[in-house]
Amino acid sequence: MPLPSGKQCVDMRKGYCYSSVFERGPDYYECKNQMPTEQTKMVCCCTVGKGWGSECQPCPLPGTGERRLLCGDNEDVNECEEKLDVCKNGICMNTIGSFKCECYAGYNYNDLRFSCEDINECVLTPNSCIGIAECINVQGSFRCSCPDGYRLIANNRECQDINECLERPGICDNGECVNLDGSFQCICREGFYLTPSKDKCLDIDECTRSLHTCRNGTCENLVGSFRCICNPGFSLSPQSDCIDIDECRTIFGICHNGRCRNTIGSFICECQAGFKFDSTQRNCRDIDECAEGNVCHRGTCRNMEGGYMCSCGQGYVVSSSGTECYDIDECRENVRLCLFGRCTNTDGSYVCTCPDGFVLNPYSKECEDQRTGQCYRRFENGRCLEPISNTVTRSTCCCSREAAWGTDICEICPKPSDATFRELCPDGYGYVAEIETGMKDINECIIKPGICQNGICINTDGSFRCQCEPGYTLDGSGLRCVDDDECRSRDICGNGTCRNMIGTFECACFKGYTPGTLQICEDVNECVEQSHLCAFRCLNVPGSFRCICPYGYTLASDGRHCQDVDECLTQANKCRYECKNLVGSFTCICPVGFQQIGSGDDCRDINECQLDRNLCKNGRCKNIRGGYRCECFDGYEPSTDGKSCVDTRKAYCFVHLIGGRCSAQTTNLMLITKVDCCCAMGKAWGPHCEKCPPKDSLDYKQLCPIGEGYREDGQDVDECTTMLNLCKNGRCINTLGSYRCMCNRGYKPDYSATHCVDQNECELIPTPCQHLCTNNEGSFTCSCPIGYVLNADKVTCRDVDECTTQQHHCEQGCVNTPGSFYCSCTTGHKQYGDRCVDVNECVDQMCGPTGSCVNTVGSFRCECPRGFTLDSTGSFCIDIDECGSDSQKCQMGCRNTHGSYRCSCPDGFLQHMNWNHCIDENECMEPEICGSASCQNTAGSYTCTCAPGFQFDTYHYVCIEAGSSGCHESSCAFGCTADAPGKYTCDCPDGYQRIGEGHCFSTYGPGTSNFAYDYLAGVPVHPIPDDDDRYTVPDDKIISTEGCYACQLNGRKQKRDLRELQSNFNSESTKKLRHIGYGRHSNSTSLDYIRIDLELKEAKPKTKLLQLIASMRNMTDVIEYAITKGNWHGLLEMSGKRGVYTLHFTKVIRKARRFVLEIGSKLIANSTTDKHESLLHTTVVLNLIS
Repeated sequence: MPLPSGKQCVDMRKGYCYSSVFERGPDYYECKNQMPTEQTKMVCCCTVGKGWGSECQPCPLPGTGERRLLCGDNEDVNECEEKLDVCKNGICMNTIGSFKCECYAGYNYNDLRFSCEDINECVLTPNSCIGIAECINVQGSFRCSCPDGYRLIANNRECQDINECLERPGICDNGECVNLDGSFQCICREGFYLTPSKDKCLDIDECTRSLHTCRNGTCENLVGSFRCICNPGFSLSPQSDCIDIDECRTIFGICHNGRCRNTIGSFICECQAGFKFDSTQRNCRDIDECAEGNVCHRGTCRNMEGGYMCSCGQGYVVSSSGTECYDIDECRENVRLCLFGRCTNTDGSYVCTCPDGFVLNPYSKECEDQRTGQCYRRFENGRCLEPISNTVTRSTCCCSREAAWGTDICEICPKPSDATFRELCPDGYGYVAEIETGMKDINECIIKPGICQNGICINTDGSFRCQCEPGYTLDGSGLRCVDDDECRSRDICGNGTCRNMIGTFECACFKGYTPGTLQICEDVNECVEQSHLCAFRCLNVPGSFRCICPYGYTLASDGRHCQDVDECLTQANKCRYECKNLVGSFTCICPVGFQQIGSGDDCRDINECQLDRNLCKNGRCKNIRGGYRCECFDGYEPSTDGKSCVDTRKAYCFVHLIGGRCSAQTTNLMLITKVDCCCAMGKAWGPHCEKCPPKDSLDYKQLCPIGEGYREDGQDVDECTTMLNLCKNGRCINTLGSYRCMCNRGYKPDYSATHCVDQNECELIPTPCQHLCTNNEGSFTCSCPIGYVLNADKVTCRDVDECTTQQHHCEQGCVNTPGSFYCSCTTGHKQYGDRCVDVNECVDQMCGPTGSCVNTVGSFRCECPRGFTLDSTGSFCIDIDECGSDSQKCQMGCRNTHGSYRCSCPDGFLQHMNWNHCIDENECMEPEICGSASCQNTAGSYTCTCAPGFQFDTYHYVCIEAGSSGCHESSCAFGCTADAPGKYTCDCPDGYQRIGEGHCFSTYGPGTSNFAYDYLAGVPVHPIPDDDDRYTVPDDKIISTEGCYACQLNGRKQKRDLRELQSNFNSESTKKLRHIGYGRHSNSTSLDYIRIDLELKEAKPKTKLLQLIASMRNMTDVIEYAITKGNWHGLLEMSGKRGVYTLHFTKVIRKARRFVLEIGSKLIANSTTDKHESLLHTTVVLNLIS
């Protein structure tokens, strides 16, 4: 700035001051440690600065001419008074040539920034806060902060728990408060639930929580519970639900004589056939059919409970309908009736007529032949032979297997295969029909006397047989008994002689024999019949007996007693030393260890080692006089008597063999002797896998002489200590000769009690699981059916709420049930299984006669035709009063019609006689309207045109020579304005403004369609004002809301639907572009920048912000507009179509922000332009406002 003298300037520029400068190269410096405020170069360099300005100008060094020129001769500067912002958070004290800072407590001096900076005590001072307290640094100090549920104690450095249960009144209302470290927990009572804040328990409204609570009743919510008030026909169950009352079971005597059918909430009585309801309609009474109708014709009606019965007399039968009796034609129904006679049917009966000699059987109703005649046994060559003595009836003769019968004429008896035989003998041979008794057995023994010669005739059922006396036998005919010669049989008498007699025989027995029951000679057993014949033993022999004595005894002289033989006193005594008599024997005695030589009594020493090579096994046998002793190998010891070697070696015992071999794993094996191994449970022993002998072998008996489980000396083998892991899954307890297992829980002993096997707990009664049980080794596992989950006790199950745990497949609603769930659908849907299918409401003629119904998911909507709108219910279309709702719709008057309206037309237009739009009036039809010029009709107007080189004078209505006007032969696309001779300015279409030279722009609202520049002349648009006032469309711009219009564009007429253009410029565009501003250079019409304020919700790809178009025809195809700078991440785009370029978003913007864009034009092809053509460069400021 100039000094007051006006002859010098003082540098008052301000820039940032730096306390450090580094030289990085020739005339290139780097400044660091920027001061907080901007200063002039003098204040910076004459105080604390080393560099200044955005270009990092180094300060002149002290003592230099530049320094004196800049700072003067006074070297001391009071830095504290200069606005250097030094000693911030401290006290500044000036010193000669410098200054000094005293920082406040909690701050440290930064000599690079010349300020006091905060000390972070939380980092520098450990344990600033104790325990869980969090250290938070603040300017000049620090503070401790506690987590939620804690508070600082008096030292402000340590946290203690807050007991919310005591300090917060009303906490956990309707529940129990449990204080926790840093928090608390509310445990609600049954019937209450925890609020989302988890500090209060509210009553559960069971009635609204579940739609199925109190089914068939009314649910009444209570504090902490609910109760059900059941509908009639229902009662309260123990589960507090309403269940149907089965009146059929609970009401005694209901629906008497009928069937009671229970229904939900009630019951129905159904009367059986033959019953009808009484006056109460709850019981059934019998219908007396006999009194109410003509039933049982020709019979007797008897009423019965639930029906009636017709009783018909003899000879009548009840019809199939059971209502009348009709006669029985007995002769036709029973072909055997009046057999051998004639049957005549009568009303209710019949009459049998029998021929002579026949009698009617009152029982069988057959004519029986009662004629008697001679019966013959044989019939040969047409002659009857061998008549029986008695005369009998034909049936008696022929049914007793005789050949013929007759009185005067002999008749052959029929064979069983003949039909006449079945009529004559219905039950076959041996039976005959009798009038009084029916079928009767024929007693052949009476009618055929003497049939059994020398025998007895015995009648049988349907036959007879001959029985002979003893000593007689039947001959081949079976009818004659002859004598049986018993003596022909060999030895029939045995030990005697036989003599035949008539009908019997006689035996003469030898001595010692006697005749038996069948006269056969049998031996007499004297030993039985005459007891005590012998002193020792009696032996019966055929025909006699003898006494015998045991060995060493001899029979006494009486032949019946026994006496001992003393062999030592007899010649049998050959003993050299001593003879010892024994009862019934004797023996020679030698000393122990000696043996008798020969049969005498000579004794010699026994060499046991030679006699038995198996002695002293696992050692050497050494003979001694009268005995032997064992000298054992290493690992063996002599037994107590010295006669055997006891194996004392210890090695591993193998209880199991794998493939006949011992396992190499010996971790769990013990070192024991072979006896303890093999005499117990071992299968092999020793390092060479010596297999134990089989238990039934001789080797096993030698190894374990007492048996399994015992050693050679008789001591018990303790299997539990010698065999590890005998009782797997249990504890081994030793017993004499064996062991037993005490099993762990989940196991049980097997049948031998020597192994523990898994116990199947699932087979126990009762089962340990509530639902499903799976047995495991030593235990069991409970599981639940589908829809349940196991509780913490691992035994019982609880229901899984599939709805809240999202384990369902319902499309919409889900209702949990015990063990399952079911799906429900919202309004507007119909349920098919688990699917919800949309209901097409439009099928039911919704939306009235005018509207169109459109089905939607779960609902529908009504769409009204043009001129109608939905009423408040949204389901009926009513007429829109276009004239009342929009006073600007028709400028020249409006008349509402049903579904439409009619407008009056402005000047230049006439209303169509049929359609609601204005048609152009052809003004050129009026004479002299353009004077001497040619008239060309246009939409709503007309144009007067002249020949080339002339232009129309609007004041004189004549064509005059164009002369040197600036617009002559211009290339302007939207009109031209002459500025001066030879100069012009191209106009822009309505709604656009000039920007630069040869360019037009317009702000544009969202949701519009693209359009071409040659459609824009005369289009009603929104001009953009220079201020922020809202803009309304001038009345003179609107022609009609319908129809078409025509505009004159350089001699061409273009038509376009006005409704489409008006939609491009509706008032919503102005509402969404909240503010549009422009910046200009002074004294210039050119825009310096364009500012657009837009609501954030409209920042969408369809929102069109700005449109650019060239105002000259020859520029349309050779230039394009683009964003040259400021397009962050490609969020905006400039797209062009048919010469019109539009600025819009490429994606939805979520946050308020500001865009500063540089937009320009560039040539896309070589073109010759005149002096008015130039390229565009402008700035667009776009503010997104939330």
